[in-house]
Amino acid sequence: MNEIRDRELICPNCRATIEVNSYEEVCECSFCRTNFSVAALLRESDELRRDKMKYRAEKEMRADALEAEKLRFEAERELASRRDREAYKREFKEGGFSKVLVIFAVLGVLGVMSSTSGRYVQPAPLIVAFLQIALCATSWLMGMQIIREPRQHVHKAIGIAGLVMPLVYIGAW
Repeated sequence: MNEIRDRELICPNCRATIEVNSYEEVCECSFCRTNFSVAALLRESDELRRDKMKYRAEKEMRADALEAEKLRFEAERELASRRDREAYKREFKEGGFSKVLVIFAVLGVLGVMSSTSGRYVQPAPLIVAFLQIALCATSWLMGMQIIREPRQHVHKAIGIAGLVMPLVYIGAW
């Protein structure tokens, strides 16, 4: 469709070729850099110029309506995503898994205290306790949506690893 609108005319000043889009109002000669009214170059009637202006206005209105629809859709999607995150956070907070993670994190702190309370620091239980605290705390923060996880339920795998951590030490002991 653009091929029909584009025309090549001769510049009245320098006689170079000007590529003219008949739906534009102004064109410029690429050689002498002079601006010309497209309507004057094409010797268009007032009625044709009004039709072109109407066409441009309708085209702009369609583009604006499309952009507004796109923004509305993005806003609705963001709102739905926020509602889903809030519902997931509330479900996690009220569920038992979050409470178990807090309990095991506290047990990890007690493990650190007991590993460092004697005359000698016991490195194996200390490392296990720190890992337990880190895994349980990370899982809890992800479940509470404080740390955003790339995929939903990743925090559960991390939390289970934190809950199993004392069993690894007990099994090795």
